[in-house]
Amino acid sequence: MTSNKPYFIQATYNWLVDNQVTPYILLDAFAPGVKLPDACHVDDDNCVLLNVSPDAVSELKLGITDIVFLASFNQTVHEVQFPVQAVKAIYCLDNGQGMYFDEDELYVDEGEPEVVEKPKSPFKLVKKNNDTE
Repeated sequence: MTSNKPYFIQATYNWLVDNQVTPYILLDAFAPGVKLPDACHVDDDNCVLLNVSPDAVSELKLGITDIVFLASFNQTVHEVQFPVQAVKAIYCLDNGQGMYFDEDELYVDEGEPEVVEKPKSPFKLVKKNNDTE
C-alpha cells in the first residue's frame, strides 16, 4: 500500500484552514528532493518552518509524492518544492494542534511492495460427514 501521510497532510491542512488558523509545515531542509530558496531559515535541527496559509502561498499542490507552491521571500516569488516524506509536521503555531509524524516515517522507500507470507492458521478445516451408519 502507498503511504497514508499525504492524505493526513491534506486533511490536516483543510482542517486548520477551515478553523481559521494558520497552517505551518515543518520539514527536514536537507532531505533528498527539497528545493528551498536561500532566504529560508534553517534551524539548528536542520528544519524549516513554512507558513502555507492561503494568504502566504499561491498555487499550493498537496500531492501524493510532492508538495509545491509559490511564495514570496524577500519580495521575490520563488517556487518551493519538497517530497511529502520530508514533512515532519503540519500544525498551528498558536495552539500546537495538528499532525506530527514519527521520524521512522520520514524516509520510507515506497518501491516494490514487500511480499509477506501469510501466517498459517492453527485451525484445521474439518468437513462434517453427513453419512449416518
